[in-house]
Amino acid sequence: MNSLNRLLVTGLEYLYGAHQQGAQQAAANVRSSTHPKLKTAVEAGSKANLLQAKRLEKVFRTLDREPTERPDVGMRGITEANETLLTETLDPVERDLINIAFGQTAAHFYMAKYGTLRTYAEQLGDKKAARLLQKTLDETVKIDKKLTTLAREVMKKERVENPKAGGGGTRFALLLGVGAAVLAFAVSRSGDKEA
Repeated sequence: MNSLNRLLVTGLEYLYGAHQQGAQQAAANVRSSTHPKLKTAVEAGSKANLLQAKRLEKVFRTLDREPTERPDVGMRGITEANETLLTETLDPVERDLINIAFGQTAAHFYMAKYGTLRTYAEQLGDKKAARLLQKTLDETVKIDKKLTTLAREVMKKERVENPKAGGGGTRFALLLGVGAAVLAFAVSRSGDKEA
């Protein structure tokens, strides 16, 4: 097996595992979300994760491989950080913003992985695998945009119902800082596992 093919297969295995992890976290986030549109979006995201994992099984088959799942340390960092921040607040708006932020963090994680693996498949001349990977990439971009719209809606509603919150405050700083927190948490956790 050449090195690019090996990278593609290994990447698919981690991505397949990440989808299982992401679906579990999305199911948990349905329970911790309060905004009705967010609950619906997260529930749809959980189902989409499982459908996208099924699509990955087709990609494995194009490579004459059995679908194999490897737990992904990056997704583990995202899901663990999501859970950690949720335990630190009971405020429904903050919990919704946390779930949106981590949903977007996961979406960007998937976009990076899918884009890389699609490029590998293209370079290997596997047009079917590349099309399947691109399809999920396109879906994920739409999910990310939907979550951005939801974040704005949740923050706008909060400003209307709680004018003292204004445009600043800890909720909004939290939303902006989550990406950095996820990265730091994932790096620290991956160091713990290797030691």
